Amino acid sequence: MKTVNYRDAVSFQIPANWKVEDELGVQGTFYEDLPDTGTLRISVFEFASNSEDERNTKIKDTLLPGTVETLAKGVYLKKATLLGEEEGEKLSLYRWLVALALPENLFRVVIFTHTIVKGQESDPKIKRELDLIDASVRNAHYSYSTKLEFVDTP
Repeated sequence: MKTVNYRDAVSFQIPANWKVEDELGVQGTFYEDLPDTGTLRISVFEFASNSEDERNTKIKDTLLPGTVETLAKGVYLKKATLLGEEEGEKLSLYRWLVALALPENLFRVVIFTHTIVKGQESDPKIKRELDLIDASVRNAHYSYSTKLEFVDTP
């Protein structure tokens, strides 16, 4: 395993043999350079609020509806599986949306999305890959710093 420190916003683990690409201002991409493997993408967004109450309302609006877990104080996780299609191929997108409350009435959203061909979920290798990413997201270190470089701002 190797540790990725993505834009100083989050540090997480991926397999040592995975390739790392960073499209500055867009997203990071991580994958095993073999056929029939998934692709993990990560994006980081930061939002300002006028007050702590407004920030907390915006975090709640970002995460709901759905089941939300607390990973640490002020760090929340929502998981979802979405369907997609690219060039006629059906895809499953596994998404981990992490929102965290920051000082100065800011909040950050870190989105991990692992894309696989629909139906690959039953492949034991892909199942292990999804479990590994789930553990990596849950055990990641999320920065509370408000002085990050290269954070996407919508």
